[in-house]
Amino acid sequence: MQLVNVYNHKRKIYLFTRNNKGEQIIKEDNSFFPYFYEVDKEGTYNSFDGQ
Repeated sequence: MQLVNVYNHKRKIYLFTRNNKGEQIIKEDNSFFPYFYEVDKEGTYNSFDGQ
């Protein structure tokens, strides 16, 4: 399998690959969840979704 391209739309990630015969295969993964946090002045962490 050769990875050709990666594309995302919100939480969905698409992998565009080619097999050994050159046929295109598109795999979809919707298990990705972006995560972001910041340290506040009290030293605790706040995530992007407030948890």
